[in-house]
Amino acid sequence: MAILAMICDDGVADISSDLLRVGVTHMGMVDDLVPIVAVYTNYDLKRKDLPEEETILKIQQRLGIDGPPRWYLDVARWYWQRW
Repeated sequence: MAILAMICDDGVADISSDLLRVGVTHMGMVDDLVPIVAVYTNYDLKRKDLPEEETILKIQQRLGIDGPPRWYLDVARWYWQRW
């Protein structure tokens, strides 16, 4: 994808390409699809190579994203369950 190449290959941010995910999802009550850029998920929290806050900021600036990073429910695992 162009966004992944722009961030990883063009040197915008030093982040592992398997952490960075781009997708689309429904947001709120509208039927339009909204793009989502994930720099990591809850499933990645024990990894040693999580991006620094500075790296996340660089990605935000390059993509023109305003506001703080956000957490979203996983489309495939949106329900809560005990470990």
